[in-house]
Amino acid sequence: MPKTSERVVETLIDAGVTHAFTLPGLGITWSLPAFNARRSAIDVVLTRSEWIALIMAQATGRLTGRPAVLMGQGPWITTIGADAMASLKPITKYCTYATSPAEAVYGTQMAIKHATLPRQGPAAVVMKTPIIRQEVDEPTKPMLYPTEGYLGYVPARPDRDAVAALATRIDTAERPVIIAGNGVMAANAGSGLQALAETAGVAIATSYNAKGVIAETSDIAVGMLGTWGAPTANRAVSRADLVVMIGASMGPDYTRFRDPELIRPGEQTLVQVDIDPRNAGWVYPVDTAITGDAGDVIALLAEIGLSAAAREPRVAEIADLKRRTGYDRLPRPSAKQGTVHHADIVASLQAFLGEDDFLMLDAGANRIWSTFGLRMPHPQQLLVPGGTGIMGWGPPAALAAKLVDRRKRVTCLAGDGGFMMTLQVVTTCVQEDADVVFLIGNNAGLGMVRDNLAENRIAVDFEDVDFAKTVEGLGGKGLTVHHPDEIGDALDEAHGIGGPVVIDAEVDSDASHHEAVDDTPL
Repeated sequence: MPKTSERVVETLIDAGVTHAFTLPGLGITWSLPAFNARRSAIDVVLTRSEWIALIMAQATGRLTGRPAVLMGQGPWITTIGADAMASLKPITKYCTYATSPAEAVYGTQMAIKHATLPRQGPAAVVMKTPIIRQEVDEPTKPMLYPTEGYLGYVPARPDRDAVAALATRIDTAERPVIIAGNGVMAANAGSGLQALAETAGVAIATSYNAKGVIAETSDIAVGMLGTWGAPTANRAVSRADLVVMIGASMGPDYTRFRDPELIRPGEQTLVQVDIDPRNAGWVYPVDTAITGDAGDVIALLAEIGLSAAAREPRVAEIADLKRRTGYDRLPRPSAKQGTVHHADIVASLQAFLGEDDFLMLDAGANRIWSTFGLRMPHPQQLLVPGGTGIMGWGPPAALAAKLVDRRKRVTCLAGDGGFMMTLQVVTTCVQEDADVVFLIGNNAGLGMVRDNLAENRIAVDFEDVDFAKTVEGLGGKGLTVHHPDEIGDALDEAHGIGGPVVIDAEVDSDASHHEAVDDTPL
């Protein structure tokens, strides 16, 4: 009879899971023979910490739209709380505790179901360790059934009349703006939305999580909203007579912390599209709420069609706003001799990125400069850590992106603080024969916090680390950059070397993020 571990692995494979990430121990060790027997169908990646495994699983899921697996053992779970269930329940969509083989298999089926339904998110199965090697009695009580029957569903389709009415609103508006959120990114609908908006001359701003969902070099792109976003985007939305929010939560991180001048219910017509009807009108009261997947609504809008009659004056007004707000002008503050500024890194990435590039960001001042000043040249070639922190997220996510699609040229931009947290991922890149370039803005400290402390500077300065030398000991290659005009050459050279390569860019410790902030009145 099959063991619990074998039935669980079969369940994962049946559900389309292709990657599992782990630092094995105890019960996970007992599961590995089952994975080894099916290694042609599911790839198990050994990481140097469970945190790295968690990030890689999350990034893989975001990139593929399918679940990936983190396998961790009890001692790691108890670092977040002695009671694993109590710790995991508040941060997952579904959490169960399996005490028998049948519960483990069924619990895995339900976890996958909850993780993959609309409004995707994490799910957890906690298994009592001794059951992992137990045989699954057949027939089980309760019965176990094939996984497929639990996962299939027909998604709700958007109401055609409501979408047609939205098309009419867009056609008749003077200054319509679309805010594209993570729902557009998850639906892989950026290119379709861009084509639709370009036809009608509708400006597109994005949330933080959807930055780069369209080509930010398009004539209708106005950039990312928020305090650390593009001034053009903030003012385009503030001036709009119609604001269409598609798959966007309208969180405080990209609404300038609910700036009352940015979005004004009652003065502006507000339409919100969301896959979950509870989320439309959650933050701002709206005039129309449309329930549907962002991709389905965009496709239906394209089928209905938008008028091009107002395109020229709309595009001209967007262009004028871009000129007045410096959309294409990146501030270039000077740096001390022998160092570079964050803005130099952003300018070099802007010139470097091509159609086959993928860029991962991390947290800190380097990310603020990127969200503020980088204009992604092609749709959906950027992934950012969720929320406002998550230091150390970028490097493991970059490796995950490379494993998902080895044809892509993957670069991670991180600060020295964040990179030091997950530096071990370089050894996993070597192990997986993955070509990933890590561009490190090394200012020997926590730059954003240091800026905010000003004269009260304490607990923010690190001893300088030579990452170019450090990475050599981990099996990678290292380059060092001291001048702005070396950054682009280093990126070209690093991607030509192969394997993991770290570019240690010496950033002026006085380089501030304050020039990359839009907090002036709208």
